[in-house]
Amino acid sequence: MAIPGCIFQLLNIFSAHIDRGEGTNKFGFDKIIFVCDVTNIRNIFAAKYGQNTDFNGYIDKFYSSIIFNFNNKTAIFRYVEKIMDENRYKCKNKQSNFYITEISGINDILYLFVEGNIINLRQILTNVKNLKNNNQEIGIIDGYHYSSGYTIIWTCFKILGGQKDVLVNAFEKAILPSDDKFNNINLNGIASLILPLTVDNIPLEIDENKSFFFIGNGSFSIEFKLQNKERYFDMRYKWISAQLTSSTPISFNVLQLILIEAVNKLYRKGLLY
Repeated sequence: MAIPGCIFQLLNIFSAHIDRGEGTNKFGFDKIIFVCDVTNIRNIFAAKYGQNTDFNGYIDKFYSSIIFNFNNKTAIFRYVEKIMDENRYKCKNKQSNFYITEISGINDILYLFVEGNIINLRQILTNVKNLKNNNQEIGIIDGYHYSSGYTIIWTCFKILGGQKDVLVNAFEKAILPSDDKFNNINLNGIASLILPLTVDNIPLEIDENKSFFFIGNGSFSIEFKLQNKERYFDMRYKWISAQLTSSTPISFNVLQLILIEAVNKLYRKGLLY
């Protein structure tokens, strides 16, 4: 891989040895193709020559038609779909310590990360293909409640390298998929799993008729109540989720704020590690 200074040297060498009139070059090649990330080249150019320097005027002389923008998002979406279906199969056959609700939530968030160019195929191959949750404490909040929302966020935290600020930045830059096939994300469903994480102190016994909570700021306000029921698969903990009491559906921008607030709360409680 060329260092930043060499990138422009290579471009300049090839450009200087092309006869623009005849379309030939001294190297005798029929075609010369540079494979690179033009966004990175643009950023390196700005760092080297200044933000106000005309990058387009510089780069235009290196190609004869247009820059070909390779987009493999659809292929990545399909690969995520395939490996998450494999994880659902493992759940059904008790070969995984995840639950199907968690797999579905992780699947949806990965779609948001792919569309936002936050996660690439290499990271998916390395960190998602063999999805694991070996820590039995993951999902347990306040010592007695189990939250699938916690497991979802913890898994995304690990997939992105285990840094809180990276995860917050990812949720800020996440984008709903433009491809309708991968844009059937249940925003209210994800919110119902994540909202309990925004509550500071969850009581051991929850009265669903009295336990109302709020989250919001000047631009939005959400009222919800907690639901708490025994988990048939593990009687030690109570499974917890939220029920929205407002008829207004969760927007994507609001979901982003809920996810970020949940990350910050988990981090302050020492539950992201």
